[in-house]
Formats: sequence, structure tokens, C-alpha cells
Amino acid sequence: MNLSVYIRNLLYDHDCIILPGFGAFISSYKSAAIHPVTHQFNPPSKELSFNSKLIKGDGVLQDYIARYENISYQQASELIEKMIADLKTEVNTSGISKLEGIGTLSLSPENKIRFQEDVDQNYLLDSFGLPSFTQKPPLKPKVVLSSPQDQERKIEPPVVRKMKSGWLWAAAICLIIFASFINLMIFDQYLPKLALQQAGISSFFSSFDKDKGSISVGDMIKSEEKTVFEPTFIPADAKESMETIMPEQIAEVIESTMEEASATEDVVNKTVSTPEPQIDSEIPFGYYTIMGSFKFKENADKLFDKLKAGNAQVYMLPEKNNFHRVAIFSGNTKSNAISVLSEKRSIQKDAWLLNYHSLGQ
Repeated sequence: MNLSVYIRNLLYDHDCIILPGFGAFISSYKSAAIHPVTHQFNPPSKELSFNSKLIKGDGVLQDYIARYENISYQQASELIEKMIADLKTEVNTSGISKLEGIGTLSLSPENKIRFQEDVDQNYLLDSFGLPSFTQKPPLKPKVVLSSPQDQERKIEPPVVRKMKSGWLWAAAICLIIFASFINLMIFDQYLPKLALQQAGISSFFSSFDKDKGSISVGDMIKSEEKTVFEPTFIPADAKESMETIMPEQIAEVIESTMEEASATEDVVNKTVSTPEPQIDSEIPFGYYTIMGSFKFKENADKLFDKLKAGNAQVYMLPEKNNFHRVAIFSGNTKSNAISVLSEKRSIQKDAWLLNYHSLGQ
């Protein structure tokens, strides 16, 4: 394994990484800045430096390699000694050694180790997703002084063309025809109702007594018999049959109505009692590398099947803000999760880290 990989993974969580017998890489916070000439904006980051006087190991690198490679602490120490010896040999023979993603080590004329950091790499987690960009300031408009001759020129008023009156007359005629057509339709619709109302009013007023100016009760009954309906009389034997039949019919109607109501209630209960899909509660808590977040579940299923085919420990996290998140379990420690994130970015550069500790994540 390359030594630079271990150092890169530790720089996200540690400010000092000591290489026993060689030196230490130290990171310090660097504020956001704008270049005065190129107008390039750089987000906050960690500025790296190298101190060749810190050579006594603190066990951070050994412990990380032992856990990462699943070996003993002693084996990790021996592996570190071998990698540092190879690094010293490369610097002494070729005069330069490049640590990918960290920087370049070289020898000065005084035979001292110099370090030049890789400015394209940002190890500050708070600046994740903030790239560098260039934005030039807007140019000020040039002020053009006009000559006296230009000022004396007369400003001609704009020519306003009048709409021909023929178009106005045509529009007015069309509007009148349309309004007449609407009125005719309304009149035809309510004409039969108006005739019935007039017939009822005339029959009502015809029952007035012309001499006394009062309404005759007999005339009102006659007019009602003529204009409304004739009463239907039920014979006595029919009444008896109705009295015997109607209770049974009413009971049958009530019974059928109750059966329909109970059937409708059963359908409603079945519909309401249909269980809603539950969120998978078997997802372990810990750190997850989010490989993709999709609005449509079909796209999330495609990525899930693709990662599952590669024998990865893939999970479909609970839906949040209508997004379906496909994630790979990255362990329970932040350092291990960052190393997994660094590996997965080689195949998905937009992957990011999530600390999943509750169903609300």
C-alpha cells in the first residue's frame, strides 16, 4: 500500500501526522481568499507544511494502519519503517519525491528537505462541495462625450401609426352579433318556463271575485283541480291490502339497505386498514457513503443493483425530501468512513459522507 494513501485519510481528522524518524505533516486552517489579479476565489482549506524535527512517533499512523489493514500494531510499525526507508532512498537518490494528493518533497542545496503542498487538494471537511472558481468584476461603462454639433441635432418624435377605422368597425359588428346570439339562446331556453308562469298567474287572478275584490274558496278549489291534478281515491279493500303488505316491504327495504351499508363499511375498513409500506428498520447505524440521490426510484434501483452486483454492502436509505439515497456502509468510525469515501470517489467523484444515526436521516 502507498504511504500517501494513509496520510491523506488521516489528514481529514488530524492536524499532525508524524512519520517516525523522518518528519511530520502539519495542517492549519486557511481562510477563504480572492486573488487580486486572476480574481480566483478559493474556499477555506487546510494549509499543509512539513517539519523535519518532529520525528518521534505518537502512534496515530501505526494504529490507523493496523486497523485499516487488519494487522497487529507491531506489523504496522514494521510496515511504516519499510515505507519510510523507501521514501528516504527516493529523496536522496533522485532529489525529489511526489506524494500524490499531498505535495512534493525535495532536497535543498543545504541538503535539507523542502515541501511544496498540492493546492488542488482540500482536506477541510467543512468546505466539502465548495470548488474554486474565477469571477471577473463587471466592466464600468465608458462615458462618451458628445460634440456640440450632436447636441444641436433635433430629436425627431417617433412616428405613431393609427389603426385603420375599418378594423374597429369590423370588431364592433362581430361583438354585437355575438351578444345577440347569446341573448337568443337564453331567451329560447327560458321561454317555456315563462309561458307556464304566465298561465299560473292568469289562473290565480281569475279566481278573484270581481264585485267584492276577494278570492272565492270554491273558485280556488276548482282552479286547483283544473290546473294542478285530480285526486286519486284508494278503495277500502285496497287500503287493507296495503296495510298488510307495506310493513313487510318496508322491512325488506330496511334489511337490504343495512346489508349494503355493512358491505360498504367493510370495503372502507379494508381500504383504511391496508398497511402502508414501512421503512426498513434493519439498516445499521453508522457512517454511509452516499453514491447517488435520485428523485425517481427507478434510477435509484438501477444504481442499487449495479453496486450490489459488485459485492458491496449497499443499502437504500429511507426517503428524505422525496429523494431516494443509495449508500454503501462505511463503518462506525469517522476515520474508516473517510478512507472508504476516498476510495469510492475514484468511481463516483460526487460521493459524500452521511452519519446515519436515526430513521429521520
